[in-house]
Amino acid sequence: MPWKIQPIWNPPQFSAEVKAFAKDFALTEALKQQTELQDIAPDYMERLGRKWLNHCVGVQRRVLHRYNAQQLDGLLVLAWRVNRFAHHYESALLRKTLELSARESSEMEKVLATATGCEEHHECGMLVAQHYAVVINCQEMLSGTGLERFPETGEVLEALSLDCIMHAALCLPNNVEKALDLLADSVSANNLALQGSLHLGNFYSRKAERAINGKAGAQKRHAKTTELKEWTLRKYEAGAWKSANQAASELVSEVLEQSQKTGANLTKSNAQRTIAEWIRESKKIRSSG
Repeated sequence: MPWKIQPIWNPPQFSAEVKAFAKDFALTEALKQQTELQDIAPDYMERLGRKWLNHCVGVQRRVLHRYNAQQLDGLLVLAWRVNRFAHHYESALLRKTLELSARESSEMEKVLATATGCEEHHECGMLVAQHYAVVINCQEMLSGTGLERFPETGEVLEALSLDCIMHAALCLPNNVEKALDLLADSVSANNLALQGSLHLGNFYSRKAERAINGKAGAQKRHAKTTELKEWTLRKYEAGAWKSANQAASELVSEVLEQSQKTGANLTKSNAQRTIAEWIRESKKIRSSG
């Protein structure tokens, strides 16, 4: 299930025209570069040290619980594309809006109107989480991945985190600064994946808990109503009335009093009609037997 993370501030509202432009532009940019996985020496991850190696293996194992090795490769390709799409989509939204407004842009707006600026200033994975609902309407994004459907938002973020770790290892030992940036990006994407999955899990847990409690409460209320019904029918059978309506009219006060005692919560407005229906139903069952 795709989920969405909203930014802390109130996001700007964009017109349908701007969104359509940004979507087409971002899709073109995401698919423009050929995405091929590199064959790497198996020991290259050791450059990151034992702790990061263990973390990387842990992420891989979590993903491989849901996908096979070939699908994992496709997921890594998709995660790279989605991340690229998100940066270009966010920047195009702002750039097109500024063009249409014809006002002078601030220095920060000029930076954020570029995909590079978005990548630098936004937490890694945040834009993916915000715009993934747009991505899943672009079936072309799955082309060449071997995936038949779009993964959940958290799975894409997890794959993005894994991709950042592996690229960080490739930067070593020549570019330590870039490697550290990528490791920070990996942590951000992984945190967002865990945060979203946790909130989603809590949502479903609370929903299930409410359903269980609601069912138990309904059963409890139903039991009290059944008990009141049986009490009412015993009262009816002990008397002599010409009709169900007459019996209901004369019994209603006693039945309402008993309802208060047992907690059956029979409403005063419907009490007489309900009693009459109970009596008719009972007589019908006896006559058919």
